[in-house]
Parts: sequence; C-alpha cells; structure tokens
Amino acid sequence: VIGLESIYAAKNEKGIAERLKKRISLLIPSVDEQRIKELYKMRSKVVHGEVKLGISFSIDEVLESDEGFEQSGVFATAILLSSIRKLVAQNATSIKFVEKTEFSFE
Repeated sequence: VIGLESIYAAKNEKGIAERLKKRISLLIPSVDEQRIKELYKMRSKVVHGEVKLGISFSIDEVLESDEGFEQSGVFATAILLSSIRKLVAQNATSIKFVEKTEFSFE
C-alpha cells in the first residue's frame, strides 16, 4: 500500500484514502473503490497498531487470522503492478492528478 501511496498521493496531502480511491479508479477503472477503501483500512490497522504484529506472532498466524492480510496483500500488489505497467507503457516519468470543477451557465 505504501507503493500505491507514493504513486497516487502527493506528499502532505490530506485524505489519502479518498485520493487513493479516486485516483486508482481513474487509472484502473476495473478496480472497485470499495475494495480500495478496505485495503487502506487494513493498512491503517497495521500502521496504527490495531493489529498486533511482532515476534510473538508468526507469519502463518497472521495470514491465518481473520484479518484478510493475504487477500489485501495480493490485491495491493496487483494494483501496484498494473499501475507501474500503465506508466511504463506511456513512457511516463511522473503522474499528476488535477481535480477540476467547471460550471456552465446558459
């Protein structure tokens, strides 16, 4: 997920989860926004200590838990690889998202 953050969310931006949902969906429309939200939620649980990881737990115990680590990891990796492939195919050296609102009055 950290790799996705580095592609889709600029430094010091607020609302990273929402930005990831919107921006990943723009680049890869087949990815469901709800799954992205769940993926970021899993990341937050790990980062903020809600999920106990450490030497007292083996990787097997973590993967067998009901937390969905394995599924989230595979999903995050698939999105990351797909994103990189799209960027490479376009010979992109960076990606910039611009949010724009336009109004039309007749």
